[in-house]
Amino acid sequence: MLRWLSPDAGPTGAELIAPGSFLDALRASPIVVPLHAWILRECTRQVSTWSRRLAIPSLFGATNLDPSFVRDERFVSVVMTAIKEMNVRPTQMLLDLNGATAGPQISLLWPQLAKLKAEGVGIALEDFGLGFGSPDLLRRCRFDVIRLPRVLVGGLGLAEEDRIIVQGLIRLAHDLGCYVIAEGVETESQAHILRECGCDLAQGFLFGKPAPDSEVSRDLEDYANLARVAVAEPTALQSGRRIHGP
Repeated sequence: MLRWLSPDAGPTGAELIAPGSFLDALRASPIVVPLHAWILRECTRQVSTWSRRLAIPSLFGATNLDPSFVRDERFVSVVMTAIKEMNVRPTQMLLDLNGATAGPQISLLWPQLAKLKAEGVGIALEDFGLGFGSPDLLRRCRFDVIRLPRVLVGGLGLAEEDRIIVQGLIRLAHDLGCYVIAEGVETESQAHILRECGCDLAQGFLFGKPAPDSEVSRDLEDYANLARVAVAEPTALQSGRRIHGP
């Protein structure tokens, strides 16, 4: 969700610039590690705040990792310091590694990630099933979560081949002990098919768009209240949108 607020990028002044426009420059910059440390602190701070506010100790947050940060000798200590300072449990943090960028150098990255995994931090593989995010990585590394990419999820409900592929990847991940999160869910049909296929969690515009923390706080409170109603009155949400995740 990282965005760059440039004060003079657009004709009307300040403009939000998407990460694709600046990540390459960031990776070559000396601020890449301090910036990642800041992102981790912000993520753990929000998780800590929301977890206490909603009384949901299992609530977790996820953040992306750039390979340049993982290779840094300070990586493990930066992550664990952020977790301890914000008083969250390691299991409340999920660190995402993109298969396309990390796959070719996974042998260099995994020893660092394994240290965090041993502490209880979750490690996720993004873009599973595409390019370097192939099932071979699941054989070589013990990921906790795999993320089904938008390009695969987007075909659900349109072509039977897409459903078969997604169902097969979910089954493979489960057999290897991984949870599955589907990305880019935009329609009720996609969500329905993912439930039928046994997908554990889902995210996408169907459930919510990127938003400031104040809006996310409000939405989380709404979900928590709906969940409490569902527990108290099991039939209360039969006509609503029951989802596996935000």
